Amino acid sequence: MSDHQFSWPRKGANDRARDLIAAFLVIDIQWSPDWARDLLAKIADVKIGALPSWERIGNAYRLYMSAEGGLIEDRIDSTSGPQRFPLEELEAAVTAWLEVID
Repeated sequence: MSDHQFSWPRKGANDRARDLIAAFLVIDIQWSPDWARDLLAKIADVKIGALPSWERIGNAYRLYMSAEGGLIEDRIDSTSGPQRFPLEELEAAVTAWLEVID
């Protein structure tokens, strides 16, 4: 499955951020339900303030989350720069990805 085949209901991020989120899930979270569930838990912790921020540096992407939202950047191709998105967008994407892989 390529990242272009994976999608979820639109929640508000720009298209470039959505593309990076999809690629992050495919390449860095991969087919691991445990990693996806852990990511959902971290999103929830950041949203309620249990964690002030959280970061995951994966094989190809860097994901950073705080109360202000998320930021994702391609570590291989930095020409487009980091992309911002609401945490709800990431939460919807991870939930949809978990349904695909679980």
